[in-house]
Amino acid sequence: MQDSAADFRFSPPVNIEAVPDDPIETIAQAARFLRSHRDGEIDIARDTVLEQLEAARTIEEQQTAAEAFLAWLDAEGLIPEDRPAKRSASS
Repeated sequence: MQDSAADFRFSPPVNIEAVPDDPIETIAQAARFLRSHRDGEIDIARDTVLEQLEAARTIEEQQTAAEAFLAWLDAEGLIPEDRPAKRSASS
C-alpha cells in the first residue's frame, strides 16, 4: 500500500493562534492553511513549505513537510506558547 498525504495525521493536532477553534490535523489542512495565508506578498519560506506539503507522498516526506510547517508556524508566532514540545505523525 502506498502512503498518501491523506493518511498523515499531526499528533496532537496543531492549534494555531489565529484560528484556535480549527486545529490542523492533516497535511492537506496544513497546505490549505498556507494557501489561505497568501496575502499578495512574496514569502519564499511559506511557499517552500507549501510546495513540500503538496509534494509529500511517503511518510518520510510527510514528516519532513510537517516539521517544516511547524517551524514556519513557530517563526511566524502562530503557535500558542503552551503547545506540546513534541509532535509526531501517525498513519
